[in-house]
Amino acid sequence: MKIVALWAAIFVLGNILTFRTMITRVYSVIFFLALCLNSFGQDDIYAKHGVIDLSDWDIQKSPYLRLQGDFEFYWNELIRPGEYTSEDSAQLEYQSGSNNWNHYNKGQYPAIGYVTYRLHVQNLPEGEMNLMTRSVTCASAVYVDDILIGESGKVGTSKDDEQPHYEDKVIPIPPGKRNFTLTILLSNHQHRNGGFNDPWYLGTEESLYNLSRKHIMLNGIESSSFLFAGLFFFTLYIFRRKDKALLYFSLYALTFSIRPLVSFNYMIITVWPDMNWHLLVHIEYLSLFLPGGFMLLFIRERFKEQAPQKLLLILTLLTFAEALITIIFPPKVFTQLPLLHQLISFVSFGVLIYVVVRAMKERVSGAAFAGIAIICLITSSTYTIFLYLDIIPPAPYSYTALQMAFLLSMTMILGSKFASQFRKAEYLQEETEKQKIEIEEQHQVLELKNEEITSSITYARRIQSAILPPKRTLSSKFSESFILYKPKDIVAGDFYWVEQLDDTMFIAAADCTGHGVPGAMVSVVCNSALNRCIREFNLTDPGQILDKTRELVIETFDQSEEEVKDGMDIALISLNTKTLELKFAGANNPLWIVKHEKNETLIDSEDAKVFEENGYELIEFKGDKQPIGVHFNPKPFHSISLKLTKGETIYLFSDGYADQFGGDKGKKFMYKSMKKLVLAMQRESVLTQHRIMDEQFENWRGGIEQTDDVCVIAIKV
Repeated sequence: MKIVALWAAIFVLGNILTFRTMITRVYSVIFFLALCLNSFGQDDIYAKHGVIDLSDWDIQKSPYLRLQGDFEFYWNELIRPGEYTSEDSAQLEYQSGSNNWNHYNKGQYPAIGYVTYRLHVQNLPEGEMNLMTRSVTCASAVYVDDILIGESGKVGTSKDDEQPHYEDKVIPIPPGKRNFTLTILLSNHQHRNGGFNDPWYLGTEESLYNLSRKHIMLNGIESSSFLFAGLFFFTLYIFRRKDKALLYFSLYALTFSIRPLVSFNYMIITVWPDMNWHLLVHIEYLSLFLPGGFMLLFIRERFKEQAPQKLLLILTLLTFAEALITIIFPPKVFTQLPLLHQLISFVSFGVLIYVVVRAMKERVSGAAFAGIAIICLITSSTYTIFLYLDIIPPAPYSYTALQMAFLLSMTMILGSKFASQFRKAEYLQEETEKQKIEIEEQHQVLELKNEEITSSITYARRIQSAILPPKRTLSSKFSESFILYKPKDIVAGDFYWVEQLDDTMFIAAADCTGHGVPGAMVSVVCNSALNRCIREFNLTDPGQILDKTRELVIETFDQSEEEVKDGMDIALISLNTKTLELKFAGANNPLWIVKHEKNETLIDSEDAKVFEENGYELIEFKGDKQPIGVHFNPKPFHSISLKLTKGETIYLFSDGYADQFGGDKGKKFMYKSMKKLVLAMQRESVLTQHRIMDEQFENWRGGIEQTDDVCVIAIKV
């Protein structure tokens, strides 16, 4: 019930803290299985005063149990069966038979030394029973009564006598032994820890081999998972070398993939039984130090804006220095480094938590999964540290679950982008295959629908054309004028607008958001708003007209339940046909006036910029840097007033002409080229100018698709 309750708590907490329900379920299943599996085979039978009574052991329910509790303990003595004396009995001491002796009584005994453990086993269940000996530092010999049943390496009273070796073994108990004395000789002259690394087990042969296979399975899963991830992300890095985060995580995974093979259960011994002990310990500690350095580099690269770069670099150099010491010095030296490594790790954990929390606050992509990964990493690293200190017993299932959850989180951070691309490619491939099969069947249907859509849009063009003022409205007042209007699609977002009130003409070239059908729909709203400003609100000042137009457009779109931020850019003038007094206001779009350089019309230099060429001057009046529509900092539009002189030409336009791609290099035409073109054709009539601008546009475009709607208005007064 406790396991189920704990799993339920993890599941609920995961739903609160994570964003995706499916991911939460994956994590909760991992931890649930780990908790359940970690509870298998556990027992509560302990040795007391060197005696373990197994009469209460239900072997059917628990086919194996740990040898734990108080063993007889003889420091710096190797007492083999038959050598035990009354003097030894007088010096009787009891210590735990499941952890390092240098941790007894707050470090009463040094790590270097040799020890005899004795345990009196009573009431061993009948049948063939076995003893599983776990790896010790550095060598062991095991006796049942006076029978030597197994050795790992060679115990000795000095470094020269000792032959260290790591190996887990399943050893049969001699037949008929229900009550016997288990004597264990251990020695350590080359490691910072002496004695048992893990508890030993008693049980049936099948159960102990199953337990061994479970450990091998967990180590294999963990190692192969990290190896595969490391190779996968290293391959991605080869194809995308700019992303160093891929490199650092692949190196982390590759170096960490070695660790399950060379630590705890030392799985590599099953494949390489005669592996040199010193080489094994060197690799074991390198697999402890190197991954930490690569992980710090990964965090430093992945969260550049949030990570304290110098501090992470210092911590990285310290971990690599530990690795260098491991390579150069013997085990007696570098096995002391975990104490320093613990300090580096705790500082690193604090830094990583700070980085991830900051990244989550700033909503950095992948920060949530990074948070889960860091929690798993810190928990598993803390487990490793506590295990080295003999603070907690081994929990292989939980540890493996944490590692798998960490790897899962990191994979989702780094692999989501690539996975989405792969899924998209697979989807497109599948769709292509489907389309090949269905294309013939759908061809006629598509043609029919295309005709219907084209017909609808064509009819929409008739409606839009009906809204636009006839070009003769402008030419009837100004014989020297033209409107170059070239929609990109059948309907357009650009439109021109002409209204007359007494002797004043209101003329505008407008560019609505988008083009095609969306742009045309916005143009209807904006055209209507301009008409209302004149006809309903009786406004005559261009700046006031644009202010009111903006208000009406925003008001129209606010009525929708959807958030609409569309609007338009516009150049608007009012021109008195008798006095030639002109007022201009613009939303992002300018007004150009071209005059002969001998014309002495006064121009306010603050509002205008002058360009000269071919004996003519082009005066540009900038509009306000804001659109007709929603804007983060709206301000009233201002009007510019001036009086024209006969013979001067006015140009209003959208950005479609200047933004057209073309030419030999496929670049934009640009406003600079447009100004040169306008100045170069001033000696021609306005009608000829219309033809020149149209031909120049088409020649420049060539075979390139038209970029945007085009609207240019020219009026010579």
